[in-house]
Amino acid sequence: MTVHTNSDNSEILNQVREFTELTIGDIDPKGMCFTICYSLSLYLQFHGIDNTIESGLFDQEFQHYIISIKDKDQNIIDPTIRQFDSKTPKIYFGKKSPNYSNFDSIDFLSIYDMWIYPLHHEGWYKPSPPEIGVQPNRCDIRALLKVTFKSAILLKKLMEQRHFISEEHSFRAGKYFEAIQQAYQLYWNSTDNLIQPALLEEYNVVFTGMKL
Repeated sequence: MTVHTNSDNSEILNQVREFTELTIGDIDPKGMCFTICYSLSLYLQFHGIDNTIESGLFDQEFQHYIISIKDKDQNIIDPTIRQFDSKTPKIYFGKKSPNYSNFDSIDFLSIYDMWIYPLHHEGWYKPSPPEIGVQPNRCDIRALLKVTFKSAILLKKLMEQRHFISEEHSFRAGKYFEAIQQAYQLYWNSTDNLIQPALLEEYNVVFTGMKL
């Protein structure tokens, strides 16, 4: 396990900023905390930064996901904190504040099944009939797919540059790309045009080496 020192904190933060700027940009990350933490966790691991994803409550109310860095400082990364307040910085990096309660490492596979549902069920984003009642608080599907495919492209490029991946990391990365490929097959020819053609083109080139 890599043990990070305070001198490494600025480098970690730079890696997080680079990832979020290339994938999230100015998109509202509402409802995307696990989606973004999953890909960011892999991204950091590819850079040799040991971490884990944790789940808990934000402000004692909202189910939330963050990344915990495995270092003596026990710093956390919250890349979607502005979903709770648009006036806050895009990223929180530091020790857990009182806003974070009951956070602990997640059962990866149980959360994974929840994560892949909107990626593998095209009708997930469509409104239910009025008689169903109040709609669940869902993220915007176009924004979700944009962030997801941008992250996958970035991770794929980075993964090809790395030669050593731990067994756990290889498993999590394998499950990630398996889900992304299935989502691509589902959405690439969607009549609703949920993914920008240019993004699909880039994904196809990066993953297959061929243009559409």
